[in-house]
Amino acid sequence: MMSPEKRSETPTHDRPGGAGFYAALDDVARSLGLAALGVVEAEPQADLAGTLRERQQDGTYPLFCPGDVQLRTEPERWLPGCRSLWVAALPYRPPAAVRLPRPRPQGARPGGPAGRIAAYALAEDYHHAMRRRLRTLVRWASRRTGLPRRRHFRILVDTGPPVERHLWRLSGAGWIGKNTCAYVPGGGSWVVLGVVATTLPPPPEAGAAATPGLPERRAAPQLSDPCAGCNRCVQACPTGALRPYVMDPRRCIAQFSQRPGPLRVEQEGRQLHGWLFGCDVCQMVCPHNAPDRAPLAFASSLALEPAPGASGTLPLAEVLAMTPAAFRARYGATAVAWRSLSLLQRNAAFVAGQALRRAGRKEEGRILQELLARLAEAHPSPAVRHACAAALGRPSDQASGAPQPSGSSSSSA
Repeated sequence: MMSPEKRSETPTHDRPGGAGFYAALDDVARSLGLAALGVVEAEPQADLAGTLRERQQDGTYPLFCPGDVQLRTEPERWLPGCRSLWVAALPYRPPAAVRLPRPRPQGARPGGPAGRIAAYALAEDYHHAMRRRLRTLVRWASRRTGLPRRRHFRILVDTGPPVERHLWRLSGAGWIGKNTCAYVPGGGSWVVLGVVATTLPPPPEAGAAATPGLPERRAAPQLSDPCAGCNRCVQACPTGALRPYVMDPRRCIAQFSQRPGPLRVEQEGRQLHGWLFGCDVCQMVCPHNAPDRAPLAFASSLALEPAPGASGTLPLAEVLAMTPAAFRARYGATAVAWRSLSLLQRNAAFVAGQALRRAGRKEEGRILQELLARLAEAHPSPAVRHACAAALGRPSDQASGAPQPSGSSSSSA
């Protein structure tokens, strides 16, 4: 079979950005395993800018996003001469327990009380996986059009300025759910997004995007709301961070579980609900995310699979005792490695403190207490020492400390 990079290399009479070009582009996207590819005309996003400024003022601006609203809403600043934006969705394998109303990883089980890692973070690091596919897409487009890659294309995956979910909605390739996640018909919200900014013009029907293997769909605002009449995600959110179509990042486990530095004990540390990294609750309860409605995620051979050795459920004692070498061996290829073992151990300490309060089996409790006591004294990370002390009920000078600023950025709004 011919590789995607070599397919359709021969110049055609289609004008750059014409219907023939985008039909061929969609074929290449499908061959790369992308669940959908939408196209949006690149123009200043004034309405979005207003929304982002409102969120900055009311304290609900996402924790890991660049604060420059103008940068985030003006594609010309991402790539001079930018005329269109390609928004790609890549599916990943959902958690096995997707039908559970709420994950319960803390109960007694072989190996003792355990914590959970969100499904997207178990696969190959999506930053690399998506970027590799978009590079192939851009190489093909560059050859097809004769346009040099560096001047006419820019790949942006998570750490760039775009608000991908806003662009996704505008493209018509899917919709945004009440849980604020991007949805693909046939793939649910078990997807990650990436963007290509290009000087190529959009097709005449930009905003009417094709989903590989599925009928064309018009732009999301023209569709009836697929979430109408359902509030399962809002009702299931463990911390009450979610209301329809709006997530409060200050209370969202997926946000604060990944923020470096010490956690506030009552507001965050004791609100992890068993999660060590990320949270899947609002996706797990969604009817659109069930196996029969999201085959692109559950059944497709091209969906991102968990990395070898990366487990979504980990005994807390194992995490607390894990060495850097063991962490790299198991999670070095995943998005978890974007943070650190110390962050995972900080969260595990708080979850262990909750497990101790539930008075599990005595032997398990003794092992956790010994590990927490040792790390509270000797761990090199102040945030881990603080979490272990809090888990044991010991006083800590950071117990009510404010969150530490993060140097990381993300593009999900």
